[in-house]
Amino acid sequence: LKTIKMLKSWFLVFLIVPILELFLFVRVHNYGNDLLGGQLTGILIIVVGSIGTGIVGATLAREQGLGVLRSFRESLGQGDLPGSTLIEGVLILLGAAFLLTPGFLTDAVGLSFLIPAIRKSYVKWGLKRLHARHSFLHVQTFSHPFSQNSGSGSDREKDVIDVPFREVK
Repeated sequence: LKTIKMLKSWFLVFLIVPILELFLFVRVHNYGNDLLGGQLTGILIIVVGSIGTGIVGATLAREQGLGVLRSFRESLGQGDLPGSTLIEGVLILLGAAFLLTPGFLTDAVGLSFLIPAIRKSYVKWGLKRLHARHSFLHVQTFSHPFSQNSGSGSDREKDVIDVPFREVK
C-alpha cells in the first residue's frame, strides 16, 4: 500500500514538474519578447539562463561539496558519526543535478540545496521528521584509532549507550 502511494506521488511529480517548466519557459519567452521586442529575444533569454544556471550550479556544487567533504573528514578524524554531513552531501549532489536540468523551477530548488543556511534547515527538518516517524536504537559510537577521543578501554565504555528499544513493523 505504501509502495503504491509512493509510486503515485512520483508519477505526479514527473507529470507536473515538466508541465510547470514548460509554462514558465513560455512565460519567460513572452516576457522577453514584450520587454525587448523580437521573437529571438525570449529564446535567447531562456538559452542563456539555462546555460548560466548550469555553470553557476556546477561551480557552487564543487565549492559546497568540497566544504562538506572537508567537514566529513574532520568528523571521522574526531571519531564522530557524520550523519548530517552525509545528508548535506546528498542534498548538494541533488542540487547540482537540479541546476544542470534545464528549467526555472528545478533551478530554484537546486539553488536552495546549495545555499548552506537553507540546506541546513532542510537537514534539520528532515531529521526531525525522520525521528518522529521512527524509533532509533543507538548502540555504540566508535573511535578512530588516531583520534583524540580514543583512549583506554574504560574511556571507550563510556561510548556505549544502553537503551530499551521497540521493534517497528
